[in-house]
Amino acid sequence: TSQIASTRKGNVVYVHVLKPAGTTVELPALPRKIQSARMLGGGKVETENTRDKFILHCPKNVGSMPVVIKLELIGSVMEIPAL
Repeated sequence: TSQIASTRKGNVVYVHVLKPAGTTVELPALPRKIQSARMLGGGKVETENTRDKFILHCPKNVGSMPVVIKLELIGSVMEIPAL
């Protein structure tokens, strides 16, 4: 399991993946629709929603270095609890 933290502002959540465990990051389900997801520094992130999870599929070249994923949501994220 990846160790994560998050920050947010406006309609953006920054997911800080501190210790990646592979190329998949699982988060709790989000109450907003995702407009876009990408890695800071470049790289598209595919997203998948299930009933109780939100899954991020990172590029295969993530490796073991920390990365930050920028999630742009539709609507404000300020009332969403930190991840």
